[in-house]
Amino acid sequence: MFGNKGAFALANLLTVNDTLQVISWDGNNVGVNGLRAIAEALRINTTLKEFKFPISDCGKIDDVETARSLLSNMVNSLNRTSD
Repeated sequence: MFGNKGAFALANLLTVNDTLQVISWDGNNVGVNGLRAIAEALRINTTLKEFKFPISDCGKIDDVETARSLLSNMVNSLNRTSD
């Protein structure tokens, strides 16, 4: 339950990470702003290979299109790092 504050911390970690390869997180009460921060960090990160998406957190977001867009951005970033 780290919320957006924890998501911002995770996003900061991802921007400087050069060893972490797998993240599994969900059910942390993360909103659109937290997901946006993670999506931006994944654009920078090149070492993460597996990221299990926060499906239950996304399911609680009222703006479905924004959630879908952020998840799509995350997928695109991860596909780039796995090539």
